[in-house]
Amino acid sequence: EELHNLSSVKTLDLSQNNFSELPKDIFCFPCFDTLRVLLLEQNKFRSVPPSVEKLRDLTELNLRKNHISVFPSHPSFVGLLHLDMRNNALQMFPDGIRKLTKLRTCLLGMNEIRRLPNLSQDGMMNELETLDLSNNKLETIDDGLCELPCLQNLNIENNNLRRIPLELGVCKNLKSLLVNGNQFRMLKYSVIQKGTTAIIDFIKNKIPLDSPLLQEKKVNTSTQGIRSLRPGDAVLDKAGTLKSEIETLAQKLNEDFSLSGAKKYALKKKLALKRASLIRLERKIKLEEQAGNYT
Repeated sequence: EELHNLSSVKTLDLSQNNFSELPKDIFCFPCFDTLRVLLLEQNKFRSVPPSVEKLRDLTELNLRKNHISVFPSHPSFVGLLHLDMRNNALQMFPDGIRKLTKLRTCLLGMNEIRRLPNLSQDGMMNELETLDLSNNKLETIDDGLCELPCLQNLNIENNNLRRIPLELGVCKNLKSLLVNGNQFRMLKYSVIQKGTTAIIDFIKNKIPLDSPLLQEKKVNTSTQGIRSLRPGDAVLDKAGTLKSEIETLAQKLNEDFSLSGAKKYALKKKLALKRASLIRLERKIKLEEQAGNYT
């Protein structure tokens, strides 16, 4: 009866309720026609609840910290912009995610994914900006990352990768590349410590001169569905990346009891630096907003 009396709901937070399923008709009420953000973090779902399939206009879906091992092969919420499925039980990159053609942020850290397929095939993920696959079991990354025209942030830390994809050296829009915690033979820790620019330059210098990667690539020129980036978007995206990195570091400090004292100290120092960077960036964003640059 209370749901019947609601006029509209834009955001619904059902996190931390120990739900293993949702009533099939929970979203049938008219008030949920306007639902855009659904938070189902820290429950006991083993799959995406079928009732969520009815929410065709969702723009953000948070399923972090569940037990999900499968994802819909043909999701109906095709307008989704942000998906958070960290800390679940996915063993492969879901094909259904590749069909979310408007997706900008895809967070799949802390799963058991072993292979990253080609995400640029048929131009299906042309709007993807941030991809987090940290703390998985990645052994293979298929070609195609440099064909994603909007990809700016890639996190593949703490996996089982032995080879770094050479195409990362020619990803023109990549601004944040996190690769620490793998088993790379070519890429040394001394280079990784220097940050994204040094890593990308190192990789590019390892590309053979006759490689097609160094030739002018015919990047998908279709502009259909590709979002034009405003000058302020890079700063806002960087802030989002910093927040994600801070959350990952804090979680590791709180949950990884195998860390030595030296590693804990190093992580705490890194966390403090990230937080300081975020504070400075948020101040910059605030000043830019006051100047009307992010309208």
